[in-house]
Amino acid sequence: MKRCIHVFMFVLSSLAAGAQSLNAAEHSSMVFTDQFLAEEMVNVYPNPVIDVLNIEVHQPEDMKLTVQIRDVIGKIIYNNTTGVSEGGTYLFQVHMPNAAPGMYLYNIMDIKGDVVANGKFVKQ
Repeated sequence: MKRCIHVFMFVLSSLAAGAQSLNAAEHSSMVFTDQFLAEEMVNVYPNPVIDVLNIEVHQPEDMKLTVQIRDVIGKIIYNNTTGVSEGGTYLFQVHMPNAAPGMYLYNIMDIKGDVVANGKFVKQ
């Protein structure tokens, strides 16, 4: 069993190292299936947020994106879909001055509704 875990960890670390060495042109079709690359697509700040949350999405090609934010019980508090955006960086600004303090979850989905990136942040 230990040998199997070590092999698995080696494969994961090799995948991570390989993913970091690809450039955008080489991996644009992999962005939505490779979690290591999906994490590099998104920058969420500030965390914790007081008033305005910024969600930057770096997309390698023209596409339509949806950002959805839920509270910890699953209630959607923000849902925004872009039109077809050109490749590059797209900034979603979420105004949250009246949101209750606590942890929130975000999903970023492609046009098919597949989650391409997700994470969590704290509202103060």
